[in-house]
Amino acid sequence: MERQMEFIIKKEEEGSTVKSVLQHRLNLSRRLLTNLKQTPSGILVNGKAVFVNHVLKESDHLRILLETKEKASETILPVKGPLDIFFEDEDILIVNKPGNMPVHPSFGHYEDSLANIVMWYYKEQNQSFVYRPVNRLDSGTSGLMMIAKNAYTHHKMGQAIENGSFKRSYLGIVNGHMEPKEGTICYPIGRKEGTPLLREVKQDGAGKPAITHYRVLEENKDHSLLKLHLDTGRTHQIRVHLSFLGHPLVNDFLYGKEEKDIISRHALHSHTLTFIHPFSGKKHAFEAKLPLDMEKLLMGKTDEIFP
Repeated sequence: MERQMEFIIKKEEEGSTVKSVLQHRLNLSRRLLTNLKQTPSGILVNGKAVFVNHVLKESDHLRILLETKEKASETILPVKGPLDIFFEDEDILIVNKPGNMPVHPSFGHYEDSLANIVMWYYKEQNQSFVYRPVNRLDSGTSGLMMIAKNAYTHHKMGQAIENGSFKRSYLGIVNGHMEPKEGTICYPIGRKEGTPLLREVKQDGAGKPAITHYRVLEENKDHSLLKLHLDTGRTHQIRVHLSFLGHPLVNDFLYGKEEKDIISRHALHSHTLTFIHPFSGKKHAFEAKLPLDMEKLLMGKTDEIFP
């Protein structure tokens, strides 16, 4: 999927190199600059291919090719499936992922992941596509997920996650009633010894900092609905923190207990995404309501989930 950008060189930029202008205007990483250098016609000044050390003049027309139309994730099989699109432009795709759907193809899930469906979506438009998820969700987690449509957007959104300007909130249903009803969980998280998958709270200084804010929104007899905000993005962060407090997500078989008789997945939903667009600078905010299976669980109507 092709993505290019064009600039007119300002008077104060005259005498600067292409590299310095791109670093100043876009804060391009060294890797992206290298990709531009290796892309045929990746950098054009007044229609002619140049190197990054080319010296620019006022009113020069600079064009860079961030993504070629031929580039694609060739190992991901396009498979037709439902795609709930919340937002799309030439740089970003935001979808509402169903629960029990892997983000990537994996063993036993070569054809039923979100990646397969996204690749089909663009194949139907006769467009090549490189699949680059930004905020990855566990297979069981439903809700909003961003997919970058070029390497620059993916890089900038990754930086936004690191610096906290890409804000995410979740809705989760936990076992029991939490006290206090609002608080911050601040325990480092690291890999559990002996397994590549599981994580755990590390109180010996070995883990990475992890901060989760929560607030109880609603309670029923056995469960509580929480709204959760993340300051960090550690693997399984919400699941590990809630389990450590003694209130695991409902049906979290990894960090709590298996409860497939009341819901078919762990009860976690990516509720909101708020971010600054890397090109326009415009603030965007999206919200996906609580999905039906979690709504019914909260209402105690588990018999309706599995008729």
